Amino acid sequence: VIVLARSSAATMRGFHRVVSAEAALNLVRPLVLIASIAAAWAWRGKLEAPWLVAGMAVSFLVVDLALRGAHRRVFPPPAGARDRLPLGKLYRDCAPYLLIGVGLPLLSNLDVVLLGNLGEDQDVARYAACARVINLAIVGLVSVNLLIAPKLPVLYQQGKHAEMQALLRRNNVVVALVSLLPALALLFFGGWILASFGEEYGSASD
Repeated sequence: VIVLARSSAATMRGFHRVVSAEAALNLVRPLVLIASIAAAWAWRGKLEAPWLVAGMAVSFLVVDLALRGAHRRVFPPPAGARDRLPLGKLYRDCAPYLLIGVGLPLLSNLDVVLLGNLGEDQDVARYAACARVINLAIVGLVSVNLLIAPKLPVLYQQGKHAEMQALLRRNNVVVALVSLLPALALLFFGGWILASFGEEYGSASD
Protein backbone atom coordinates (compact mmCIF):
# COMPACT_ATOMS: atom_id res chain seq x y z
CA VAL A 1 0.00 0.00 0.00
CA ILE A 2 2.92 2.32 0.77
CA VAL A 3 4.39 1.70 -2.67
CA LEU A 4 1.06 2.29 -4.44
CA ALA A 5 0.53 5.57 -2.61
CA ARG A 6 4.04 6.78 -3.38
CA SER A 7 3.64 5.77 -7.04
CA SER A 8 0.43 7.80 -7.22
CA ALA A 9 2.24 10.74 -5.61
CA ALA A 10 5.09 10.45 -8.10
CA THR A 11 2.55 10.52 -10.95
CA MET A 12 1.01 13.69 -9.55
CA ARG A 13 4.45 15.31 -9.34
CA GLY A 14 4.96 14.34 -12.98
CA PHE A 15 1.79 16.30 -13.77
CA HIS A 16 3.41 19.34 -12.08
CA ARG A 17 1.13 18.94 -9.06
CA VAL A 18 4.00 18.75 -6.57
CA VAL A 19 2.26 20.62 -3.76
CA SER A 20 -0.84 18.42 -4.03
CA ALA A 21 1.23 15.24 -3.92
CA GLU A 22 3.26 16.38 -0.92
CA ALA A 23 0.17 17.65 0.91
CA ALA A 24 -1.49 14.26 0.49
CA LEU A 25 1.57 12.37 1.74
CA ASN A 26 2.68 14.70 4.51
CA LEU A 27 -0.58 16.27 5.72
CA VAL A 28 -3.54 14.06 4.84
CA ARG A 29 -1.78 10.77 5.60
CA PRO A 30 -0.68 11.70 9.16
CA LEU A 31 -4.16 13.01 9.94
CA VAL A 32 -5.75 9.76 8.74
CA LEU A 33 -3.18 7.78 10.74
CA ILE A 34 -3.96 9.77 13.89
CA ALA A 35 -7.68 9.23 13.32
CA SER A 36 -7.09 5.48 12.86
CA ILE A 37 -5.06 5.28 16.05
CA ALA A 38 -7.72 7.23 17.95
CA ALA A 39 -10.42 4.89 16.63
CA ALA A 40 -8.40 1.81 17.67
CA TRP A 41 -7.80 3.32 21.10
CA ALA A 42 -11.48 4.11 21.57
CA TRP A 43 -12.48 0.60 20.47
CA ARG A 44 -9.82 -1.48 22.23
CA GLY A 45 -8.81 0.78 25.11
CA LYS A 46 -5.14 0.14 24.35
CA LEU A 47 -2.68 0.27 21.46
CA GLU A 48 -0.88 -2.73 20.01
CA ALA A 49 1.61 -2.96 17.16
CA PRO A 50 -0.74 -4.75 14.70
CA TRP A 51 -3.31 -1.97 15.07
CA LEU A 52 -0.68 0.67 14.44
CA VAL A 53 0.45 -1.13 11.29
CA ALA A 54 -3.16 -1.46 10.15
CA GLY A 55 -3.68 2.26 10.74
CA MET A 56 -0.60 3.06 8.67
CA ALA A 57 -1.91 0.86 5.84
CA VAL A 58 -5.27 2.62 5.96
CA SER A 59 -3.61 6.05 5.84
CA PHE A 60 -1.59 5.15 2.73
CA LEU A 61 -4.65 3.56 1.09
CA VAL A 62 -6.63 6.77 1.60
CA VAL A 63 -3.78 8.79 0.04
CA ASP A 64 -3.58 6.42 -2.93
CA LEU A 65 -7.31 6.61 -3.60
CA ALA A 66 -7.36 10.39 -3.16
CA LEU A 67 -4.47 10.90 -5.58
CA ARG A 68 -6.00 8.57 -8.16
CA GLY A 69 -9.17 10.63 -7.93
CA ALA A 70 -7.09 13.78 -8.35
CA HIS A 71 -5.55 12.28 -11.50
CA ARG A 72 -8.98 12.05 -13.05
CA ARG A 73 -9.88 15.58 -11.99
CA VAL A 74 -6.68 16.93 -13.57
CA PHE A 75 -7.39 14.96 -16.76
CA PRO A 76 -11.19 14.57 -16.90
CA PRO A 77 -12.45 12.01 -19.42
CA PRO A 78 -14.02 13.55 -22.54
CA ALA A 79 -17.67 13.02 -23.32
CA GLY A 80 -18.40 9.44 -24.32
CA ALA A 81 -15.05 8.12 -23.07
CA ARG A 82 -14.74 6.15 -19.88
CA ASP A 83 -11.29 7.40 -18.91
CA ARG A 84 -8.95 9.76 -20.71
CA LEU A 85 -6.04 8.82 -18.47
CA PRO A 86 -5.67 5.01 -18.50
CA LEU A 87 -4.45 4.57 -14.93
CA GLY A 88 -4.35 0.79 -15.26
CA LYS A 89 -1.94 1.01 -18.20
CA LEU A 90 0.05 3.68 -16.40
CA TYR A 91 0.60 1.44 -13.38
CA ARG A 92 1.41 -1.57 -15.57
CA ASP A 93 4.04 0.47 -17.40
CA CYS A 94 5.46 1.55 -14.03
CA ALA A 95 5.57 -2.00 -12.66
CA PRO A 96 9.42 -2.11 -12.54
CA TYR A 97 9.42 1.05 -10.43
CA LEU A 98 6.74 -0.53 -8.25
CA LEU A 99 9.04 -3.49 -7.58
CA ILE A 100 11.92 -1.14 -6.78
CA GLY A 101 9.64 0.77 -4.44
CA VAL A 102 8.88 -2.40 -2.47
CA GLY A 103 12.51 -2.42 -1.35
CA LEU A 104 12.58 1.22 -0.26
CA PRO A 105 10.86 0.73 3.13
CA LEU A 106 13.30 -2.09 3.89
CA LEU A 107 16.25 0.02 2.78
CA SER A 108 15.15 3.02 4.81
CA ASN A 109 14.85 0.84 7.94
CA LEU A 110 17.86 -1.39 7.35
CA ASP A 111 19.83 0.26 10.15
CA VAL A 112 17.07 -0.50 12.65
CA VAL A 113 16.77 -4.10 11.40
CA LEU A 114 20.51 -4.69 11.74
CA LEU A 115 20.62 -3.09 15.19
CA GLY A 116 17.72 -5.30 16.21
CA ASN A 117 19.77 -8.38 15.33
CA LEU A 118 22.92 -7.14 17.05
CA GLY A 119 21.72 -5.04 20.01
CA GLU A 120 19.23 -4.92 22.82
CA ASP A 121 15.57 -3.96 22.47
CA GLN A 122 16.12 -0.76 24.47
CA ASP A 123 18.91 0.30 22.11
CA VAL A 124 16.69 -0.32 19.10
CA ALA A 125 13.85 1.74 20.56
CA ARG A 126 16.08 4.70 21.46
CA TYR A 127 17.88 4.62 18.12
CA ALA A 128 14.64 4.40 16.13
CA ALA A 129 13.28 7.44 17.96
CA CYS A 130 16.48 9.39 17.29
CA ALA A 131 16.44 8.39 13.62
CA ARG A 132 12.87 9.70 13.27
CA VAL A 133 13.59 12.97 15.04
CA ILE A 134 16.75 13.69 13.07
CA ASN A 135 14.67 13.63 9.89
CA LEU A 136 13.42 17.07 10.94
CA ALA A 137 16.76 18.45 9.75
CA ILE A 138 16.23 17.22 6.18
CA VAL A 139 12.56 18.17 5.75
CA GLY A 140 13.57 21.45 4.12
CA LEU A 141 16.03 19.74 1.79
CA VAL A 142 13.49 17.19 0.58
CA SER A 143 10.59 19.65 0.27
CA VAL A 144 12.44 22.39 -1.60
CA ASN A 145 14.15 19.93 -3.95
CA LEU A 146 10.79 18.37 -4.81
CA LEU A 147 9.40 21.79 -5.69
CA ILE A 148 12.13 22.56 -8.23
CA ALA A 149 12.54 19.02 -9.59
CA PRO A 150 9.86 19.37 -12.35
CA LYS A 151 11.41 22.64 -13.56
CA LEU A 152 14.96 21.37 -14.13
CA PRO A 153 14.25 18.93 -17.02
CA VAL A 154 12.27 21.63 -18.84
CA LEU A 155 15.10 24.18 -18.53
CA TYR A 156 17.64 21.56 -19.59
CA GLN A 157 15.59 20.55 -22.62
CA GLN A 158 15.30 24.22 -23.61
CA GLY A 159 19.05 24.67 -23.28
CA LYS A 160 18.69 27.29 -20.55
CA HIS A 161 21.70 26.12 -18.58
CA ALA A 162 22.41 29.51 -17.00
CA GLU A 163 18.85 29.64 -15.65
CA MET A 164 19.28 26.10 -14.32
CA GLN A 165 22.42 27.12 -12.43
CA ALA A 166 20.74 30.24 -11.05
CA LEU A 167 17.74 28.19 -9.91
CA LEU A 168 20.00 25.66 -8.19
CA ARG A 169 21.99 28.39 -6.43
CA ARG A 170 18.81 30.01 -5.10
CA ASN A 171 17.54 26.57 -4.13
CA ASN A 172 20.70 25.81 -2.14
CA VAL A 173 20.38 29.07 -0.20
CA VAL A 174 16.74 28.30 0.67
CA VAL A 175 17.64 24.73 1.68
CA ALA A 176 20.42 26.01 3.96
CA LEU A 177 18.06 28.47 5.64
CA VAL A 178 15.18 26.04 6.20
CA SER A 179 17.56 23.29 7.42
CA LEU A 180 19.48 25.46 9.86
CA LEU A 181 16.64 26.09 12.31
CA PRO A 182 15.67 22.43 12.89
CA ALA A 183 19.36 21.48 13.07
CA LEU A 184 19.94 24.08 15.80
CA ALA A 185 16.77 22.97 17.60
CA LEU A 186 18.02 19.37 17.63
CA LEU A 187 21.47 20.48 18.78
CA PHE A 188 20.24 22.46 21.78
CA PHE A 189 16.88 20.83 22.57
CA GLY A 190 17.39 17.26 21.29
CA GLY A 191 16.97 15.71 24.73
CA TRP A 192 13.73 17.59 25.38
CA ILE A 193 12.34 16.65 21.93
CA LEU A 194 13.22 12.97 22.44
CA ALA A 195 11.61 13.02 25.88
CA SER A 196 8.27 13.38 24.07
CA PHE A 197 8.61 9.64 23.30
CA GLY A 198 9.13 8.95 27.01
CA GLU A 199 11.47 10.06 29.77
CA GLU A 200 13.96 7.26 29.08
CA TYR A 201 14.51 8.48 25.50
CA GLY A 202 15.95 11.86 26.51
CA SER A 203 19.27 10.26 27.47
CA ALA A 204 19.79 9.18 23.84
CA SER A 205 20.17 12.74 22.54
CA ASP A 206 23.98 12.45 22.11
